Amino acid sequence: MLLASLILVLPSLASAGPWTKEPGQVYVKASEMLFRSDTFVAANGERVSGTDYLALTSAVYLEAGLTKKLHFQAFMPWSFTRNEFTEIDTRYANVGLGDTIVGLQITPYKLNLPYALRLETKIPLYDVAGIEGPEANMFPALGDGQVDVTGWLSVGGSLYPKPIYFLGEIGYRHRTEIFYGEGSGLEFGNGLTFNAQVGYTFKERVLVAGNAGGVYSFVDDAFTQSFVTLGPTVAVFLPKGFALEAGASPMVWSRNNSPGTTYSIGVSYSQ
Repeated sequence: MLLASLILVLPSLASAGPWTKEPGQVYVKASEMLFRSDTFVAANGERVSGTDYLALTSAVYLEAGLTKKLHFQAFMPWSFTRNEFTEIDTRYANVGLGDTIVGLQITPYKLNLPYALRLETKIPLYDVAGIEGPEANMFPALGDGQVDVTGWLSVGGSLYPKPIYFLGEIGYRHRTEIFYGEGSGLEFGNGLTFNAQVGYTFKERVLVAGNAGGVYSFVDDAFTQSFVTLGPTVAVFLPKGFALEAGASPMVWSRNNSPGTTYSIGVSYSQ
């Protein structure tokens, strides 16, 4: 039980793992993420290289138990993105709310192995066609701009009494043609999504984990993104349910994406 409670401080973006919250249980995290690359994706889906691309994202992540078998979760980001073309000393910035993700997770029946089913919806809070003018495609997009729906199966376990745990998730992402505002009108391909994590807790105070995750699209077009990330996460547990968390997620493979590394730091509270 102690190990399961510690694991819950390390969800990936909008992912609780197989441990469904019960009524009265809550996890909330405020985080800051930094991503940098020499490539950016324009609002029309075009991948443009030869720039210094920077993305800063402030986010709040929440999980809250609704019933004994069901919980609600949400990821709410605000982003600052910037392109700098050093050769011509020109910068293009885009600021605003990004892709909010809301979901419901359920564990219908208790089994010996922790598991859960989750349904997530990605809701864009921006219009990729909102920037106009002859240089509109020089500004980095805040996302693809359309609604996605993803179903997940999550399983996990531990090597108790050794303080080692593991989890794995696989999902199917359906990319709709529903856009906020005018949108780009692109038809993105559906794909397979996955997350995996293995962690070890030192003296119930410090948790070190290795993470893998990504999306693989079933179509090979010019704009649907696919990627795989690998990287570490560290959490230091503080009194009264608080924790400090930090991590890095290098993109080891990508298609129609901006290759780079995401660095994150945050403070969380669980009850």
